Amino acid sequence: MQGFTKRSGIHVALELPSGLGRLARDVELTLFRVVLEGLTNVQRHSGSDFAEVRMQHDSDLSLEILDHSDNTSNGAPKIKQQSPYKVGVGILSMQQRVKLIGGQIDISRTSSGTTVAVRLPCHLATYRS
Repeated sequence: MQGFTKRSGIHVALELPSGLGRLARDVELTLFRVVLEGLTNVQRHSGSDFAEVRMQHDSDLSLEILDHSDNTSNGAPKIKQQSPYKVGVGILSMQQRVKLIGGQIDISRTSSGTTVAVRLPCHLATYRS
């Protein structure tokens, strides 16, 4: 995260559960790629100087990337009623990767920012020691 902050000027808060351990290789790679794409989108589109990456686990494993941008500003894309997102290669790639490991992804935008949320049943994550 420090390298991203240095290159982009965007500070990233990382919140991971204690004792998470390693995940299945395909799950780790997918989540890594989603975080990369999510932070790239924050840099390119949000205008925010702060982002959060949070992971939690209970009955599901969840990953959230939040940008805290002001989507009402002139620099932010306007939300359309029927189709709020221009689905580009990055979003399609995230959707396909998450679907391949049995997870779900939701991208939502509000006046306080954009959230990319991934949910994966813990039994599919197959924790490794």
